[in-house]
Amino acid sequence: MICLTFDIEERFHSHLTPDDAPRRWRARDRIAALLDCLEQRGVGATFFVVGELAERYPDLIRRMATAGFEVASHSHTHPRLDAPDRRRAMEDIARSKRVLEDLTGGAIHGFRAPSWSARRSDDWLWDHLLELRFEYDSSLFPFRTHLYGSFRNPTRPYRLRPGLLEIPPSVCRLGWLRVPYGGGFYFRLYPAWVTRWLVERDLRSGKAPIAYFHPWDFDTEPDRLESGPLNRFIGTWASGDTWHKFRQLVDRYPFRALDDYRRTLRDVAEYRRADPPRDGER
Repeated sequence: MICLTFDIEERFHSHLTPDDAPRRWRARDRIAALLDCLEQRGVGATFFVVGELAERYPDLIRRMATAGFEVASHSHTHPRLDAPDRRRAMEDIARSKRVLEDLTGGAIHGFRAPSWSARRSDDWLWDHLLELRFEYDSSLFPFRTHLYGSFRNPTRPYRLRPGLLEIPPSVCRLGWLRVPYGGGFYFRLYPAWVTRWLVERDLRSGKAPIAYFHPWDFDTEPDRLESGPLNRFIGTWASGDTWHKFRQLVDRYPFRALDDYRRTLRDVAEYRRADPPRDGER
């Protein structure tokens, strides 16, 4: 199984941009085009939606649900979860779930932290997700960058708590080397043949690749709101080629929603479990 996911947010939500970046709402047409592309091909997918975007484009969120796509939570205002105000973050997550359930008329099972900003040691977050009746999380990136992740995060699904499964994005293990390839910047950076090779290597090993994209990955005329040359490179590199490469990908593989994958794991007796993180380690 190969899973397709989207983090449905505007470019100004990205933490590659400064806090005072202009709030330009431009993603509507790209979200609609993605839905058209997937519906034409009969491809399944999960949409992790920012709640305030759902309030702005409610018809698109209803369309996702009506078409049979999974709608999941990506918070309400896209705050970093490693900020000190945990109470505010908890209220933000709860609000997003209420908004999305009101719009879709169904239960929201999945959560993904903004900018992968969760840590395995965030007991408050996992307890809160269980209280809100989330059934899985997809936030713990198994690769370290200047914004997120840890090399100690496992690359395969595992339990965070009884009743709460972690399904990480795709990072291929090549001996001691970890290569992230699931989507976003990495998808835009690599030639298409490299992505295919990594996908098929993981499939041969019995691992389900988890792809992820943002609407701004498909922006052919980006606003370039990112702060600094590194963040601008990460946020805009080769975005003009994304549509072509993406269509090749969905024409080649039978993608499914992340919740479909979770359901196949429900009857597995043992999951890979994470070792507790060391003190001070992400």
